[in-house]
Amino acid sequence: MEANIGYSIPIGKDFLLTPYLGYGYQYWERGDSRVIPEAVTDWIERVYKWPYIPVGIKADYNITEKLNIATSAAANFMFLGEVNAYYSNLYAGSPDIKFTLGNRIRFYAEIPVTYKFTNNLGIAVTPWYEYSSFGESSVESGITEPSSKTNKYGVNIGVLFSF
Repeated sequence: MEANIGYSIPIGKDFLLTPYLGYGYQYWERGDSRVIPEAVTDWIERVYKWPYIPVGIKADYNITEKLNIATSAAANFMFLGEVNAYYSNLYAGSPDIKFTLGNRIRFYAEIPVTYKFTNNLGIAVTPWYEYSSFGESSVESGITEPSSKTNKYGVNIGVLFSF
């Protein structure tokens, strides 16, 4: 979940530049030790969560009345990261442990391309990339959550309707 606010600055007739700032919240569940009873510690259910502040910029260019290309990039400043490890789901009587994660900066970029077939109907194709990481956690009960990094990418395709 993420919400942003920005101000669009016209740079010429068909070009907008929009710096923005926002607030986001990341929630991720990993593993489910209740599904695989013979699982080892890698399958211990973990719930990661952290808020972050995105600071970014978007450039928007109308190539023609029907075709638009934009680009957006943001640095997402993570804070108050934590992970809950549910050892009790795997080993009866074991304590659940809450770790404090090391805060890191994440990065996100996308390039949406939209084409309007008519004033009311169009298509949007958006390739995107996200780099995320967090630092090693605090040590709790002699255990630590190691640092981690992830590279994610994809393409979103959508249909635009205007009423």
